[in-house]
Amino acid sequence: METFYSILKLFAGLGLFLYAIHVVSVSLEHATGNRIRKSITKITDNKFKGFGFGVVITTVLQSSSASIAMLVGLVTAGIINIAQVFPIIVGANIGAVIPMIFVSFQAFNISKILSVLCLIGILMIIFSKKNNIKQIGNLLVGVGLLFLGLMLMSEAVVVFKDSPQFISFMINLNNPILLILVGAVFTTLIQSSLAATAVLITLCSSGGASILSITTIAFLIYGINIGTSISTSLSALGGNANAKRTAFMHVLFNVIGSIIMSVITIFPWLVVLENVVPNASMQIVSIQVIYKVVIAIILLPLSYLITKLSQKIIPVRRLTQAEQLDEIFVLNDEIFGTPSIALKQIGQSIYKLFELIGNLIDNTVNSVLKKIILQEPKLTLKRENLKKIAYSITNNLVKVSGNLSQKDTELIALYHEILSDIKSTIYSCQRLIQSEKFVFTATQKKDVQEIYVCVKKLFANSYEILKSMAQENNENMEEKIKTVLELNTRVLELKNEIKKKNINIVNGETKKLQENILFINSLNELENICESITNIVIRIS
Repeated sequence: METFYSILKLFAGLGLFLYAIHVVSVSLEHATGNRIRKSITKITDNKFKGFGFGVVITTVLQSSSASIAMLVGLVTAGIINIAQVFPIIVGANIGAVIPMIFVSFQAFNISKILSVLCLIGILMIIFSKKNNIKQIGNLLVGVGLLFLGLMLMSEAVVVFKDSPQFISFMINLNNPILLILVGAVFTTLIQSSLAATAVLITLCSSGGASILSITTIAFLIYGINIGTSISTSLSALGGNANAKRTAFMHVLFNVIGSIIMSVITIFPWLVVLENVVPNASMQIVSIQVIYKVVIAIILLPLSYLITKLSQKIIPVRRLTQAEQLDEIFVLNDEIFGTPSIALKQIGQSIYKLFELIGNLIDNTVNSVLKKIILQEPKLTLKRENLKKIAYSITNNLVKVSGNLSQKDTELIALYHEILSDIKSTIYSCQRLIQSEKFVFTATQKKDVQEIYVCVKKLFANSYEILKSMAQENNENMEEKIKTVLELNTRVLELKNEIKKKNINIVNGETKKLQENILFINSLNELENICESITNIVIRIS
């Protein structure tokens, strides 16, 4: 019965530890989310910048698995290209060591002291009215819970270390391949290399001397690193070729790493480490650090070759139009765990949708002027697809939840308003196409074309403004906004001038009256399109 309760306590501690990682991750992401979102656009083909970004994002998210899953989403959306991926993967693996070092403090019996941070954090959350203080409180609660989880696991494994059967099993578990397999399977199941390393730390540091040899620990760690890459690969199975290449490169990094370190293990460096670092917990973290640093030094210079290998093994297949749209607008579910990154990707989706809207407006006006009746079914299908995309992006915004910062909350509201204006533009195009059934006079066509020239200029400037917003580049923004407002005013003036001119055309003839009403309606819809687009620009400004 005591063993049963110890197993429950072990899983309870593991569950609390995993939840604490989530709390710490959300708190850090909340504090640094806007900086992360801006830094994405500054990543270039410089491998060292990509490496640094990988280190930072993993430190913030407290999980290399979450970082790689997020990377899969960014690659799928085309926000970063495949050539930039491998250095970020290497950096993410290095960044994963930082929280492991923090967890190793448990070996110095300070868990009880640090667990008091829970109380301090809760008091800060309850009594402070400042949002920044509350976020610090959340972070302290997460850190406190993390060490409470470690305490529970430490107490639970003491029973196992006193069990002759368990000791015999662990001593006989000396096959390197089997040890790597155990580490990989366990990490894949719990979806966290940090949690797997924490369990190993508690097993080796609780209740006296470690029952595992340092060689056994080393091979388990190699397996843990392979396991974390397998768990993230699952998120890429339904993605495009670049998503699968990203997962492949992550697996390759750790498989090559495990092979290299297994070969190096024949040399007595582990014995030297055991003599220099007698503490079992610090030995575990030291092996993780050495593993990741050595493999990073070997593989980072080979980024180009590894990227080319992934492209050779996973070629790009020809996509249908529906699949191409899915690649742009369907987001990886893992991305929503990081609101700032999810919003960055949604901003890119809105910008690309706006580009498609420009094509719809152009096709609609040309169809009306040239009377291409057969285009109406195609335009109807295009409008319906764009409506679905707009609603899909709206649903993505709804999925972005959690402890959002004020800026993220405002950005979500802005995106909802922009999508509402985009939907209004689609419906204006739908009403405008009805004019296709009537023949305009040469003068009326000329008038429509004159207005549409202004509409195209207005859209082009608005497109650049939206592109700048998506890329967080405010260069010449004020000048572009001023141009849009001036063009919108000009469209309104032209419409009123043309309406006055056409009032005298109708002399009571029913046919002419109908055509004139339809013509005026066409002008009104063009004005509505301008108003919707201008509203987007005003909201951004």
